[in-house]
Amino acid sequence: MSTQTAATLPCGVATGLHALHRAGLTAGETVLVTGANGGVGIHAVVLARLFGAAVIAVIRSAEVEDDVRAAGAAEVVVAPDGAFHRAVRAWAPDGVDVAIECVGTPTIAATLRSVRSGGRVAVVGNVDPSAADLGLGLVILKELSVLGSSHATPAELAEAVELVSSGRLAPVIARTFPLEQAAEAHAFAEHATATGRVVLRAV
Repeated sequence: MSTQTAATLPCGVATGLHALHRAGLTAGETVLVTGANGGVGIHAVVLARLFGAAVIAVIRSAEVEDDVRAAGAAEVVVAPDGAFHRAVRAWAPDGVDVAIECVGTPTIAATLRSVRSGGRVAVVGNVDPSAADLGLGLVILKELSVLGSSHATPAELAEAVELVSSGRLAPVIARTFPLEQAAEAHAFAEHATATGRVVLRAV
C-alpha cells in the first residue's frame, strides 16, 4: 500500500476498530457514531457496516452527508448544536445498542440518551473534557456500560492492515498537505466539512 494510505492506519482506522471491539459490537446490532465525518468517525462507520451493523451517523454540517452515507451509514443526523437524541430515537425507538463517541463533551449528553437500556458507549473523543457531564443518572437508571477507548493494540493494527491490503476497506483521506503546511492542515481538519483523515507528507 502507499505510504499515504499506511499513515491513516494507526489512528484513523485502527482507533475506530479498537472502539468497536471495546464495545463488543456484533452483526445485526445498531450503532451510533458521533463526529462521523472525522478521521476516526468515518472509519468507525465503514468498519461497523463491514461488521454487519446498521449505522446512524451524527455530523455537524449537511455538506458531508453524502460522504457519510457513501461510507455506509443507514441514517445521518445533522446536528450542529449537539442535540440529536430525538432523531436517533425516531430511527431506533428503543435506542441504539452501541455508541462510538468520537467527539466528547459537546455530544455525550445526547449520546447517553440515544442508547438503549443496557447498551454500551465507547468514548474516544475528548473535546473539552474538563466540562463533561457524564450524566450519572442516565448511566445508572439505564445500566449503561461506558468504556474508555484509546489507541489500538498491535493485533488490531495488524487487523487494520489486513482489511486494507485485502481490499475490504479503503481508508478515507480528506486531503494531503506537505509537511511545511502543517498549520494549514490543522486549520483544514477543524472544519466540519472535511471528511476523513488529513495526512501530512514529509517528501
